[in-house]
Amino acid sequence: MTASLLLARIVLRLDSPASVAAPEQHDGLIGTLREVARDGWGDPWIPPSSLAGSFRAHVRATSGPETERLLMGYEEEHTTQGRPSPVRFLGTRLDEPALTARTRTAVDPRRAAAATGLLHTHELLQPGCRITCWIQVDAPEHHQTVLDHLATWNPVIGGGRTTGHGTTTTVSLDQAVLDLTTREGRRLWLTHGGPALFEAAALRPVALEQVRAGRTVRVPASALTCSSATGRSAAASKRAGPP
Repeated sequence: MTASLLLARIVLRLDSPASVAAPEQHDGLIGTLREVARDGWGDPWIPPSSLAGSFRAHVRATSGPETERLLMGYEEEHTTQGRPSPVRFLGTRLDEPALTARTRTAVDPRRAAAATGLLHTHELLQPGCRITCWIQVDAPEHHQTVLDHLATWNPVIGGGRTTGHGTTTTVSLDQAVLDLTTREGRRLWLTHGGPALFEAAALRPVALEQVRAGRTVRVPASALTCSSATGRSAAASKRAGPP
């Protein structure tokens, strides 16, 4: 059993319209409204897996493929060999998720005119929407490395990236560690779930202004030891619902 678990909560602000399309939507239909992904309550939603993929790309771009494999896991093609990721993107929440619709069509390069059959309308999240994501890191030896990468991460979300869609700014990053070797740590682990676990953890802010000034952020080791709480992704969701 892991002796300590890192909790991280990151808040992102959309700086341009963004859309993560609902996976059940069919593409290529004339006049089709391509809706944003929604949760079980019908509210706009950004799947945690979408942010996990962006974070994987960020780790690879900044630290190379070996660090990517170490932090994000891998599966060898055509074999049973692999390694699960110790980094878990548990859930997301959108605040002020205003939507708008934009109709577009593709251009046929041979005719320099609208292509037949490619008219579509996208739903888009508007700039200013805030995205909160809850993250758990199981392996203590990777806690600092993950925090360093989260502190320099400004993901681009959804499609339309070549037209400037989906850009974000990190508003805040908070962290705490649950020490499962202590009675208090185990009590919090067993009695809290979902976002309540993170609130009970007494999260501490990471100084993002140092990143924006071009300096590397390293959270002091003393800040990575506290009897706070984290969430097991499946168990926390079952106990307290999705974050």
